Amino acid sequence: MKKLLVVVGVIVLLFATYFVSVTALNRQVQDLRSAVRAGGHPTTMKELAVHRAQGSEELSRLLAQADTALDEKKEKGLLARADTGQLDPAEGKALLSRNGRALELLLTAARFPPASMEFDPGAGLAAKLPPTLKRTFDFGALLRLKARDLLAAGKADEAMDVLVSDVHLADLLPGEAAFILNLVRATDLNRTLRVMRDVGPKCTDPALARAADAVTALARDKELLRVWETEYVTMDEYLARPTAAALGIADADNLLNRFLVFFPLTNLIAQRYSQLIHKRCLELAAGPWYETNRQWDSLDRLQQRMSRQHSPLAGLMLPNGKLFATRIAKLQAEQAVTLTGFRILQYRLGHGTFPASLADISAQNVIDPFTGKSLNYLPVGTGFRLYSLGEDQQDNGGDPKADIAWSIGKVETLP
Repeated sequence: MKKLLVVVGVIVLLFATYFVSVTALNRQVQDLRSAVRAGGHPTTMKELAVHRAQGSEELSRLLAQADTALDEKKEKGLLARADTGQLDPAEGKALLSRNGRALELLLTAARFPPASMEFDPGAGLAAKLPPTLKRTFDFGALLRLKARDLLAAGKADEAMDVLVSDVHLADLLPGEAAFILNLVRATDLNRTLRVMRDVGPKCTDPALARAADAVTALARDKELLRVWETEYVTMDEYLARPTAAALGIADADNLLNRFLVFFPLTNLIAQRYSQLIHKRCLELAAGPWYETNRQWDSLDRLQQRMSRQHSPLAGLMLPNGKLFATRIAKLQAEQAVTLTGFRILQYRLGHGTFPASLADISAQNVIDPFTGKSLNYLPVGTGFRLYSLGEDQQDNGGDPKADIAWSIGKVETLP
């Protein structure tokens, strides 16, 4: 009888401990959520989508048709080679000829105003990607190939307008709701900006002005912050609703993750630690890369340690903050170099010579996101060299292999 009472007592004690633990964790989770909301950040899908633009059915139709018109199996390899310069002119001409309809549809879609794309992020990782994201590299490569073809034919202004259309396509997604997915576009946009720099020196002033307007509109000061707001809400929705969480980790379908999702205590632990990480991410995302670089490193290490010690699910659901921050900073640096270079070229068209310094074009305060200082500018010989130091923060003299640089004309190697 005593043994039975001891067993019953232990069971009661375990249940009481479990209840107290769950209650305490629930309170902590709610406190964290309140703190995030008090900071002005959304905590639900409804709050996140308050400013989301109404989508356009016509735009969705055009992009779906472009998606169908561009044969993925047949053209993907050729488009990849086109971006690396390995496609010979005959192959390029044939590729453009076969995909004239897709080009026409993409150029038409690019005329829609920003935030016109129908897309609901409420489904999170289970959401069906719109064609602008699903085929982002294919669409971008096709437009860049068309621009290079026009440039080779001596039609630099038309080539620049095609590249401007590609930049516009990046703005079709709802700005407040889908920034997490706009990261997919960051690498592709960097390629387009670099082709713009190849085309720019041969353009007239009106074409440069249109390109400058497009690049300016693309710059978003709080993009990384909104990325993390979206990611925070998506993650929290998953952890708060196990059935949705099961969708989010469908690719990690193993016994451990199933146990973590459906066992309330471990799921609350996952919420607790993932929310702690996200609260810090939101704080860091509000600052520039050059100030938060080392802090992102520390936070990523903390995230890895917490996921090992407390909840592998929290580690699975949280992306690498430093990776996101650096990708956005690279895009911002490419934008800054491209836009400033356009202003330099416009100055040359008006004055017949390159500016002596960035102050001559009122660009001395354009910030390198990797250093917090002005971009480096050197008028050399019959050209100029303009560059950001890049992620390593080392001045390599504008070496395009190490810096984010734009050089034109006869530029001698500097000591």
